[in-house]
Amino acid sequence: MSETDHQIAIVEWAAWKSTQDPRYDYLIHIPNQGKRSLSQGRLFKRMGLRKGFPDLAFLYPNRGRCLFIEMKLPGQKPTKEQTEWHERLHSAGHVVRIAYSSNEAIEMIEGHLSERALCPLCDRPLPSEGKAILVASSPTEGRGGQVIKQWCDECFEFIRGDRGHLEKV
Repeated sequence: MSETDHQIAIVEWAAWKSTQDPRYDYLIHIPNQGKRSLSQGRLFKRMGLRKGFPDLAFLYPNRGRCLFIEMKLPGQKPTKEQTEWHERLHSAGHVVRIAYSSNEAIEMIEGHLSERALCPLCDRPLPSEGKAILVASSPTEGRGGQVIKQWCDECFEFIRGDRGHLEKV
C-alpha cells in the first residue's frame, strides 16, 4: 500500500465512525504531497499551505491538545521541514505522531479519544461522571460570556483561595 492508500483508508474509517460518533468528523487531510506546477505551488503557498505540515490533523481536542499524524511508509523518515513542524506543534502543547500504516494511525486516534482528562495543575485524572469542578471565569471570554475550566477538587480549593471570584457551576 502507498502512503496515499493508507490515508484514504484512515479517512474512510473516520467517515464511517463519524456516523456513530461525531468526534471522528474532526479528522482532516492537509494536501502537502504531490507534484504541482510552479504557478499552483505559488498559489497554494499564498493560500496558506506550509511545507512539512503533518498529513493528518485530528482537531478534536483532548485535554486541550489536538493530534497531528505524519504518515510514512516503513523505513521512511520525516524531512527537516516536517521535523520542524512537529517540534512547533509539540511546543504549542499538541500531540504529534508518526504512523507507518493506516492501522497504526487508527490506533493513535482511538487512543487520543480514550485518554482521560487530567487536572491542568497537578496532572491527576479528573473525576468522571460529572464530579469534575466546572469554574466560570471572565464574563467577557468564551461562549455565552463564560470560560469553563475543570480542576480536581483539591486544586479547585487551592485556586478558590487565591481567586475568590471563582465559583462552582
